[in-house]
Amino acid sequence: MVTAQFMFIVDAFIANVAIPSIRTSLHATPAQLEAVLAVYQLGYAILLITGGRLGDLFGRRRVFLLGLIAFTATSAGCGLAGSAAALIAWRFAQGLSAAMMVPQVLASVQALFTGAERDRALSIFGLVMGTGGAAGLLVGGALTSADIAGLGWRAAFLVNLPVGLVAALLGWRWIPRPTAAAAEVHLDKAGVAWMAISVAAVLVPLLFGRELHWPAWSLVLLVVGLLGMATFQQLEARIDRAGGTPLLPPALLQHRAFMTGLTASGLHYISMMAFFLVLTLYLQNGRQLSALRMGIVILPLAIAFLITSRVANALVRRYGMRSLLGGLGLMAVGLLVLLSGFGTTWAHPTTPSMTRISIALALHGAGQGLVIVPLIGLILTGVPRTQAGAAAGLLITAQQLAGALGVACIGGLYFTFAADGSATGMTHGTMAGCIAMLVALGAAATGFMRLGARQRQLAVAGVASPA
Repeated sequence: MVTAQFMFIVDAFIANVAIPSIRTSLHATPAQLEAVLAVYQLGYAILLITGGRLGDLFGRRRVFLLGLIAFTATSAGCGLAGSAAALIAWRFAQGLSAAMMVPQVLASVQALFTGAERDRALSIFGLVMGTGGAAGLLVGGALTSADIAGLGWRAAFLVNLPVGLVAALLGWRWIPRPTAAAAEVHLDKAGVAWMAISVAAVLVPLLFGRELHWPAWSLVLLVVGLLGMATFQQLEARIDRAGGTPLLPPALLQHRAFMTGLTASGLHYISMMAFFLVLTLYLQNGRQLSALRMGIVILPLAIAFLITSRVANALVRRYGMRSLLGGLGLMAVGLLVLLSGFGTTWAHPTTPSMTRISIALALHGAGQGLVIVPLIGLILTGVPRTQAGAAAGLLITAQQLAGALGVACIGGLYFTFAADGSATGMTHGTMAGCIAMLVALGAAATGFMRLGARQRQLAVAGVASPA
């Protein structure tokens, strides 16, 4: 199951590396290239909650395998696309299929494992999440540069075909089958449509607004999406009172510890996803690194993440929420190390050495490892197993929306300073982005402390042990 999770994350980053080759091969316009990257996240986000709930209702094994097969098939479609428009359509379909399989991974960890086994499974899950980005940059750069059989960028997508088929076959054999037939249920179609439209209305402006210079319709759409999300709980409560099966059970939306964790995780993702964007832009444009070399530069982050993620759960059991706050502190120190490399004079910044950048990345990656792995389990603590899929879908959707918000706002800040294309402008954009990320991390720390308080309340009530 984590192989499928890994495939999804790798494909989120692999296209970034392949973009220059795609532009040449398919004669794609800048807007089409932007869409190739954005529609994958859009398709993924709008069906995440639905995908998680389908697993709850119809069996996680069945929905996961169907999603994995669809993801493999749409990856092949991406690799064989003959035009930019076809590639955009296949990327959107790829995101939709990922939304069916990915929530089942986290929900299955919650439902199938307990105690130390659950901690180990969550560690593996978090490890895959943390290293997938660096792997995507490395694999994408290597496959595109190798030009295997003249495929060029297409190999970056077609590699999913053998991997996906093997994963599907092994999943069919190894993933436990349901022990009993599920009762007859009906999917909340109104909730599906309401949430999909609301999420799309928020994400479309966030993903495309900057490129289109924020036209009036994008701002109107953003307001409509936010209003849709704000009123979604009332719709679900009405369906529940009528005896239906809501897409998101009202009890889940009223679970105070879960919703607090959801908010804290979102604040963390605002900074984390913006970090990858700003760093990539600075290294590729400001320092003129190739995609493959940039992937190698990011390796310290992945290695540090691997090391700290292995001990993250043990540290949480011993030190509680202070361990996660320490992780946020390491991420902040990494940003400060990077900032210090630009000097103290805004008008005439210096150029940080690659050694300093590597140290900053290692610190940031170590902090991520301490946060991501245990945070998932803490947020899902006390959530009933029958709602695990819906909770996983909502959690990942919130992370996606927060990540898109971070990319739009902090990325927009970077592009404001780097608009002239000069090295100084890109440096100023990177510095401003790091400062904004520090602010987001501070807000996340406040959210983590509130989550710790909620967890202690659950422990007193006998629902869960404290963080």
